[in-house]
Amino acid sequence: MAVKNYSSGMRARLGFAIATEVDPDILLIDELLSVGDQTFRQKSLNRIESMMNQGKTVVLVTHDLTQVTTYSNRVIWLDKGEVKDTGSPEEIVPIYQEYMKNRGSELSMCSESE
Repeated sequence: MAVKNYSSGMRARLGFAIATEVDPDILLIDELLSVGDQTFRQKSLNRIESMMNQGKTVVLVTHDLTQVTTYSNRVIWLDKGEVKDTGSPEEIVPIYQEYMKNRGSELSMCSESE
Protein backbone atom coordinates (compact mmCIF):
# COMPACT_ATOMS: atom_id res chain seq x y z
CA MET A 1 0.00 0.00 0.00
CA ALA A 2 1.30 3.49 -0.83
CA VAL A 3 2.28 5.59 2.18
CA LYS A 4 -0.04 8.38 1.02
CA ASN A 5 -2.98 6.08 1.82
CA TYR A 6 -1.92 5.66 5.46
CA SER A 7 -3.63 7.56 8.23
CA SER A 8 -1.64 10.32 9.97
CA GLY A 9 -1.20 8.02 12.96
CA MET A 10 0.19 5.21 10.81
CA ARG A 11 2.57 7.63 9.04
CA ALA A 12 3.79 8.84 12.44
CA ARG A 13 4.37 5.26 13.58
CA LEU A 14 6.26 4.39 10.41
CA GLY A 15 8.35 7.55 10.57
CA PHE A 16 9.22 7.03 14.22
CA ALA A 17 10.11 3.38 13.65
CA ILE A 18 12.44 4.28 10.79
CA ALA A 19 14.02 7.23 12.63
CA THR A 20 14.79 5.22 15.73
CA GLU A 21 15.85 2.05 13.95
CA VAL A 22 18.70 3.75 12.06
CA ASP A 23 20.33 4.47 15.44
CA PRO A 24 20.76 8.26 15.18
CA ASP A 25 23.07 10.24 17.49
CA ILE A 26 20.52 13.08 17.53
CA LEU A 27 16.76 12.57 17.21
CA LEU A 28 14.43 15.53 16.61
CA ILE A 29 10.82 14.75 17.53
CA ASP A 30 8.11 17.31 16.74
CA GLU A 31 4.83 16.63 18.58
CA LEU A 32 5.13 12.90 17.81
CA LEU A 33 3.26 11.85 20.89
CA SER A 34 0.19 13.91 20.02
CA VAL A 35 -0.89 11.20 17.55
CA GLY A 36 -1.55 7.52 17.96
CA ASP A 37 -3.09 5.45 20.68
CA GLN A 38 -1.85 4.96 24.25
CA THR A 39 0.10 1.82 23.33
CA PHE A 40 1.99 3.66 20.57
CA ARG A 41 2.74 6.61 22.84
CA GLN A 42 4.07 4.35 25.60
CA LYS A 43 6.26 2.34 23.20
CA SER A 44 7.58 5.61 21.77
CA LEU A 45 8.37 7.01 25.22
CA ASN A 46 10.12 3.77 26.16
CA ARG A 47 12.24 3.97 23.00
CA ILE A 48 13.05 7.64 23.66
CA GLU A 49 14.12 6.81 27.24
CA SER A 50 16.26 3.95 25.96
CA MET A 51 18.00 6.26 23.48
CA MET A 52 18.59 8.87 26.17
CA ASN A 53 20.06 6.20 28.47
CA GLN A 54 22.46 5.30 25.65
CA GLY A 55 23.71 8.89 25.58
CA LYS A 56 21.80 9.94 22.47
CA THR A 57 20.54 13.49 22.14
CA VAL A 58 16.76 13.75 21.85
CA VAL A 59 15.22 17.12 20.96
CA LEU A 60 11.55 17.03 21.88
CA VAL A 61 9.40 19.78 20.36
CA THR A 62 6.14 19.83 22.30
CA HIS A 63 3.55 21.85 24.16
CA ASP A 64 3.04 18.99 26.63
CA LEU A 65 4.57 20.28 29.86
CA THR A 66 4.38 16.86 31.49
CA GLN A 67 6.68 15.48 28.78
CA VAL A 68 8.95 18.49 29.18
CA THR A 69 9.34 18.04 32.92
CA THR A 70 9.59 14.24 32.73
CA TYR A 71 12.02 13.80 29.83
CA SER A 72 14.03 17.01 29.59
CA ASN A 73 17.08 18.26 31.43
CA ARG A 74 17.28 21.49 29.41
CA VAL A 75 14.47 23.60 27.94
CA ILE A 76 14.50 26.21 25.21
CA TRP A 77 11.29 28.25 25.17
CA LEU A 78 10.53 29.61 21.71
CA ASP A 79 7.90 32.25 21.02
CA LYS A 80 7.22 33.18 17.38
CA GLY A 81 10.63 31.83 16.38
CA GLU A 82 12.54 33.79 19.01
CA VAL A 83 14.29 32.32 22.06
CA LYS A 84 12.33 33.61 25.03
CA ASP A 85 14.28 31.75 27.76
CA THR A 86 16.47 28.72 28.43
CA GLY A 87 17.25 26.65 31.49
CA SER A 88 16.12 23.63 33.44
CA PRO A 89 12.49 22.49 33.25
CA GLU A 90 12.12 23.40 36.94
CA GLU A 91 13.07 27.01 36.07
CA ILE A 92 11.35 27.52 32.73
CA VAL A 93 8.03 25.63 33.00
CA PRO A 94 6.62 27.79 35.86
CA ILE A 95 7.64 30.97 34.02
CA TYR A 96 5.99 29.67 30.83
CA GLN A 97 2.83 28.71 32.72
CA GLU A 98 2.59 32.15 34.29
CA TYR A 99 3.15 33.79 30.90
CA MET A 100 0.39 31.69 29.31
CA LYS A 101 -1.96 32.38 32.23
CA ASN A 102 -1.42 36.14 31.87
CA ARG A 103 -1.62 35.96 28.10
CA GLY A 104 -4.92 34.08 28.37
CA SER A 105 -6.43 36.74 30.62
CA GLU A 106 -5.18 39.47 28.26
CA LEU A 107 -6.79 37.71 25.31
CA SER A 108 -10.11 37.31 27.10
CA MET A 109 -10.04 40.97 28.16
CA CYS A 110 -9.48 41.99 24.54
CA SER A 111 -12.40 39.91 23.33
CA GLU A 112 -14.70 41.40 25.98
CA SER A 113 -13.90 44.96 24.99
CA GLU A 114 -14.65 44.44 21.30
